[in-house]
Amino acid sequence: MATRNPPPAYQATKGSPLDVDEDFYSRIASSQSREVVDTFDIPIRSGKAFHVRKGDVCRISTKYGPQVGDLNIWANDNPRERFWASRTRQLHRSHVTTFDRLWSCLPYLRPMCTIIGDTLTGYSDDVGGRVHDYSDERLGAELMPSLDVIQIQPDFHEHILKYFQDLVTAPILNFYNMTRVLLTGGSGFIAVHVLETLLEQGHSVVTTVRSETKAQMLQDTFPNYGKDRLDFVYVADIAQEGAFDEAVKSDPPFEWVFHTASPFHYNFTDTKKDFLDPAILGTTGILKAIKTSAPSVKRVVITSSFAAIVSPEIGNNPDHTYSEKNWSPVTLEKAMEDPTKGYRGSKTFAEKAAWDFVEKEQPSFQLSTINPPMVFGPIHPKMQTLDTLNTSNIRIRDMMLGQMQDEVPASPVSIWVDVRDVALAHVRAAERPEAAGKRFFVTAGYFSNREIADEIPKLLPDVNIASQGGEFPDKCFQYDNSRSRDILGIEYRSLKDMLKDTIPTLQAIGA
Repeated sequence: MATRNPPPAYQATKGSPLDVDEDFYSRIASSQSREVVDTFDIPIRSGKAFHVRKGDVCRISTKYGPQVGDLNIWANDNPRERFWASRTRQLHRSHVTTFDRLWSCLPYLRPMCTIIGDTLTGYSDDVGGRVHDYSDERLGAELMPSLDVIQIQPDFHEHILKYFQDLVTAPILNFYNMTRVLLTGGSGFIAVHVLETLLEQGHSVVTTVRSETKAQMLQDTFPNYGKDRLDFVYVADIAQEGAFDEAVKSDPPFEWVFHTASPFHYNFTDTKKDFLDPAILGTTGILKAIKTSAPSVKRVVITSSFAAIVSPEIGNNPDHTYSEKNWSPVTLEKAMEDPTKGYRGSKTFAEKAAWDFVEKEQPSFQLSTINPPMVFGPIHPKMQTLDTLNTSNIRIRDMMLGQMQDEVPASPVSIWVDVRDVALAHVRAAERPEAAGKRFFVTAGYFSNREIADEIPKLLPDVNIASQGGEFPDKCFQYDNSRSRDILGIEYRSLKDMLKDTIPTLQAIGA
């Protein structure tokens, strides 16, 4: 029987989207530093769905000899985007081999993963080993073919491989580099999105909650994750001495800690007790606990705020540019005057306390902080009601409910960010070595309530909103978000896309 030698499906030219950095992937393939974190043995004529975190390596091998089957790769944030190969017709004849990329189907046409190793390479034609050769006479009975696949570089595109699903072709699957993570305040608006991002990327998360009710709400929101991937620890009052002493202990031990727990509401009577103490003591308390009881932690990421950057004295001065270099000048005396100043003080004092702790105590972990302004975006309907929305989303709710038919108020802050971009910034601040020891001012740019008011009726034609009010100020400060773009690689969502995604989630809870 003659050896088949069909031409490749494509040939990558240098610099094209099909081309890959062979040196980069060769270093990954030859690395000895990876550790196996999970393995599945899949019987013949069965399947398995599982997560592969961005940046991980997944080895697929067939210890019982050559196998055929369906391979489906889904992007978790967009199930319609997928790579599909069925039996020999698509998978074998697509001619994938080392340094080839598997692309999602039309209309997306984006690379989802890259092959970094192919045991058929030695049985090569002029362009390398071929998966279609599984059925060829070149395949000896003693050979156990395997593929190593890795997701493409993290900064290439957000729609990266996150799911392998309905897999029949491989009895053995190895996962590498899942990180054990502690997340405080997991039921908060930003925290739930941080949790979702961590779970989607394959991490194992323990989150602090104040009650069993909050834990159940999170479990109902993420029902497909078992205790090994999503677990809970109860911390009723983060301002209490030693509140986190037990929470930071874990087996396996934590490597990252995300501290998001801090009040942001105006429903309080005692500024110090209800606002300042939880923010400041909660922050210093968890840092002390990590230093004492969790030496394995390598990175701590704290949710701060633009409130720790902005200065009311500067106001909308167009000659001033805000960046991570700026600090709010609020004092304790000023913070006690009203809720707005109290919030600004809580975020400023807590973040400064964190940086002071690192400077004085010299812990083994490194610190990063995330400083967003107004945070809009989709909610998780099982986590919130119309009465418990985060402060920024309330204006969208009110417009949808017809509560701004007479006038649209101006926004006290003229810059914003999507909560999903804030969550991604948190995770990348933990992942990237160059993010250590830095603040990150995360903002998508300017907005106005008028812009939101004009956009909502395009999505909800029956909603009546006043045609006046809420305009952008005549002059406004400048902003510099280049650090978040350059180091964290954040590509910010538009206000229009945010509203398109947010409105259905608010409708789901009655808006």
